[in-house]
Amino acid sequence: MPITIPVDVHLVTITVMNRSGPRPVLAREIDCGLDVGHVQTGINRANSTWAPDFQFNMRTIQKVRADLPGDTGFIGDPERWFLYGQYPARSGVSLICVRQIGRVDGGGWIAGKSARERSITMIGFSLNPLWGQTLAHEFGHLLCLEDVGNESGNLMYPSSQPGTLLTPAQRRRALDSPLARQFRAAPRP
Repeated sequence: MPITIPVDVHLVTITVMNRSGPRPVLAREIDCGLDVGHVQTGINRANSTWAPDFQFNMRTIQKVRADLPGDTGFIGDPERWFLYGQYPARSGVSLICVRQIGRVDGGGWIAGKSARERSITMIGFSLNPLWGQTLAHEFGHLLCLEDVGNESGNLMYPSSQPGTLLTPAQRRRALDSPLARQFRAAPRP
């Protein structure tokens, strides 16, 4: 039986304000480009990679607006930490979907080196067929897996086209992660 981990999804529309005048004025809005169907398809793809050990279930999904610091709509470090504060993980994982982040590879970021915050910021290209595989890669970081530098077919290979393979050692490490321990069902007598 897989370890089931709830995911709260935040589909973020970034509001870009023009702050050059006496009062801020809305300059434009940047929708994340995803809907419920796209997110569920991505989670299903991620689950196919993590089976039979894990299953990530979309618990909630909400469309939200965020007026970020700055006026570009670009998600760099200050903006992603702002989003993590706005949409923290609550007894599960927080998936924060935005249109563009400060990376060119179409990947994502996790919050914190230790993955304690359990938040992911994902780029929201709805037409990217690898979106679910990138999500599976980011779930791997939340399960305490590091990027690997020499195995291009491995899920944890850091690229815009992560593989799907996990070594037995990676699966054992994920199963022993704090997130897995939190949601592992107690053994039945």
